[in-house]
Amino acid sequence: MNAPPKVKVSLTLSPDVLALVDRDAEARGDTRSGVIDSWLRRAAAGNAAAAIHEATAKYYQSLTAEDARDNDAWARISTKAAKTVTYDPVAKPKPSRNRR
Repeated sequence: MNAPPKVKVSLTLSPDVLALVDRDAEARGDTRSGVIDSWLRRAAAGNAAAAIHEATAKYYQSLTAEDARDNDAWARISTKAAKTVTYDPVAKPKPSRNRR
């Protein structure tokens, strides 16, 4: 899979933030651009996770009492069913040989 080409931009950073970038780049053996790209990706992923968490909480808070009971029933049923699922074949024990 080919990564899309990078786009060059100019950033203005405070000296203390630039010092953090430089320290991280030195520790990783990376460039300033690599460090900033990594930091921005982690921040974006964190923001996406927070948005999903918030939307999920909002959904559950919006449920009526009947909907909540229905969800609970489905959760119990699916949990019970999931406990019976096997993903790998279970190896049958080999019969023991009585050696005399």
